[in-house]
Amino acid sequence: MYGALNNISDEVLEAARIDGAGPWRTAIHIQIPMIRKWIVYLAILAFASGTQLFVEPQLLQTASLAGSRRPGRPTNSPTSTRSSTATSTAPPRSRSCCSSSACSAPVCW
Repeated sequence: MYGALNNISDEVLEAARIDGAGPWRTAIHIQIPMIRKWIVYLAILAFASGTQLFVEPQLLQTASLAGSRRPGRPTNSPTSTRSSTATSTAPPRSRSCCSSSACSAPVCW
């Protein structure tokens, strides 16, 4: 920005002073319109860098969550899933299941 302001020729600023323009009028009507392209460029860069500070962590978070939710892959660990289903569906074990001769259970527990 400083370089853009220094590139404004002294003749233009001197002509504004001769015409009676003060510092504010010179800034608003001469300097800002002459460096408008630099202001737009800096505004775009500021917006892009501000967006980048949000997008990169968001992208990394989304990628890490997507990696743990692949199709066909269980969300819990296999051992905890097997142990929880085995204990919840199995009947209680009985010690006398196969000890008697009249046992009608097809499988002894």
